[in-house]
Amino acid sequence: MEDQVEPELDPGSYDDRRANALIAASLASARSTQLYNYENYLAKQLHVIWQPESVAIFEVAKDLGGASPINTLGTLTPEYWYWKTAPGS
Repeated sequence: MEDQVEPELDPGSYDDRRANALIAASLASARSTQLYNYENYLAKQLHVIWQPESVAIFEVAKDLGGASPINTLGTLTPEYWYWKTAPGS
């Protein structure tokens, strides 16, 4: 499991040993050079940045705020949700 990126950081399951090492290096360093190395490598490897598309229906309680719009990765972000009124009132 050397140089593997956590699944939540790579929802498209792109797997390349060198890219994984560059991603890990960019996350472990505060230097922007590491990020530029990663960007330059991927620009040569990938013609486009693939984003998984999903079709889904979300049902949200009318008194729950912050639940829409759904983010671009289609993941839930409950840390932004709030009740517009007190629950049950």
